[in-house]
Amino acid sequence: MKVKEWDNTGGLLILGYTLWRMLTTGSNVTKKAKRLIPMFKKLLLTHSDIIICDEGHVLKNADSATSKSVKQIKTLRRVVLTGTPMQNNLDEYHCMVDFVRPNLLGTTKEFRNRFANPIRNGENIDASEFDVKLMKKRAFILHKTLDGVVQRKDYSYMCKHLPPKQEYVLSLKLSDVQAKLYQFYLNQESVALDDINKGKVVKT
Repeated sequence: MKVKEWDNTGGLLILGYTLWRMLTTGSNVTKKAKRLIPMFKKLLLTHSDIIICDEGHVLKNADSATSKSVKQIKTLRRVVLTGTPMQNNLDEYHCMVDFVRPNLLGTTKEFRNRFANPIRNGENIDASEFDVKLMKKRAFILHKTLDGVVQRKDYSYMCKHLPPKQEYVLSLKLSDVQAKLYQFYLNQESVALDDINKGKVVKT
């Protein structure tokens, strides 16, 4: 069994979110496999030194079964990787940050009162001068609070580490079979368009 082998020898264990949820909650598993769930929960939730979540936007909903199962892990050495910008939805942003650093931004209600609502109010087209000023202040505080926790990198960061992009355009002659199929397709399209122009119903 791979999980027990990983626990005995150490190393890297790679699991998809669906399999993780199944092994730590027992959902959607056979009756025979259910008896092994306590062992899986113990190994996965308490024996991991660090967890790295790729495609971290999967964890954007705190109420989802996947988020709840992943948050049960005991280690606080947590990394979330995502290429999906989350700052446009502050509730989802809070959910991901709360996984990495629990309680750093408070509960969801506290976060909304302190940051999300003032920032949203200041972004409204009819926002008052006070709302805009408060929005900028809270956004600045939020950014400073997350400094060292959230690292934003755009494509320019990778440009330094990747070789220059090379593009090649190859023109290949169609084989006899390909040419016949292509001509057949063009003939069919031509007949279909002719029928449409004549008001006929085309059956495909």
